[in-house]
Amino acid sequence: WVLFGLGVMDGSGYGVEPKVMDRAAQWLEENLSNNSQLDIRTRAYALYSMAQAGRGDLEKTQALVDASIYELDPFSQAALALALHQLGETDEARAILELLSTSARKQDEYVYWPQPSYDGQYHSKTMASTVRTTALALLAYAEIDPENDLVAGIVKYLAEQRQGIYGWGTTNETSFTILALTGHLVHEESRAGNTPYEVVVNGERLASGTLEVGNSSAGIDIPLDQLKDGLNTLLVTTQGDNPVYFDLSTRYDVLQSNVEPAGNIEVTRRYLNPKTKKPIEELQAGQLVLVELQVDVPEDAFFLAVEDYLPGGLEALNEGLSAANEVSVGAWGFEEYRQSFWEDYGYNYKEIRGDRVVFFITSFGQGSDTFTYYARATTPGEFVALPAQAYAMYDLSLWGRSESVEIEIKK
Repeated sequence: WVLFGLGVMDGSGYGVEPKVMDRAAQWLEENLSNNSQLDIRTRAYALYSMAQAGRGDLEKTQALVDASIYELDPFSQAALALALHQLGETDEARAILELLSTSARKQDEYVYWPQPSYDGQYHSKTMASTVRTTALALLAYAEIDPENDLVAGIVKYLAEQRQGIYGWGTTNETSFTILALTGHLVHEESRAGNTPYEVVVNGERLASGTLEVGNSSAGIDIPLDQLKDGLNTLLVTTQGDNPVYFDLSTRYDVLQSNVEPAGNIEVTRRYLNPKTKKPIEELQAGQLVLVELQVDVPEDAFFLAVEDYLPGGLEALNEGLSAANEVSVGAWGFEEYRQSFWEDYGYNYKEIRGDRVVFFITSFGQGSDTFTYYARATTPGEFVALPAQAYAMYDLSLWGRSESVEIEIKK
């Protein structure tokens, strides 16, 4: 992943220290040679990363074509085609694209490659998804065969998958989609010239303009007073020969006093007395609080984040800043905090931020676990604690939140 990212930056004109990429490529080269059990999909992506960074291995790449091309999933086939193209083997790259096209799903105007999010565990997991696979396929076509008949349908599918301001789902999906659409637009801009457009809402012109090289996108807000109750119509037209793609997103805020629990992951939050471990009935300024988060997951999950937003008036204690790695609980004594492995605390990493505490768990088995941290009541007043939530970072179907609560801190 890192070598691929460095290669993208270097190819975009941002200087990267060559020795850094040399050593990364050397490490991958050694692991490709010495680890015969390496997952074949990972092997294909590693070879692409090396080629993308200008440090490809043609012999190993061609060996993968000869030995295992039909064992690769669509994502890995696209990666292998891109690797061959980077290494100058365009004919072989086109042959793999032809094979890739046979597994494309065509539905109405859309073209995509279905891929389940579950694709193995831990070291064998590649964080696959339909969006990410389709994005890498588009990047392969954009670089190798940009005039292919499938391209328009792929672009339509990816444009349709955008989730408003939140991108395309996971950070992984969003990153690959942006790279793919950018690669496609670079080709389109080189031959498109100027493309006029007009936007009509409910029969009245809202906006018009021209998309041009270097300025090929536009953001348009639809005023609320131009919308009506019930059905509204939106029409985007162009007088040019090039297609215009658009994404329509709606965002609104709902005023409500309490937020109820939701999702298929059950999250329960409690504020406890650090000594007795019983719920605190009344908070006093200066008081130490043990925050307990219980998480119940309906199935095995990977790369899980448990995130608790701090209400105003509470400040999380960062035990990592203590020279003794201890948290004082006043007259109640001390509770030791050690920097240790996930076997001890059930998580791989914890972040203490100004407004939240986040636990990261690489592998979470079906069932429940409890996570705790300390906070101190610092400011008197009445506050709302937003829900705590848990979610699989690369599988958005697994998510859940607790309820919100109101707390009062007395002087």
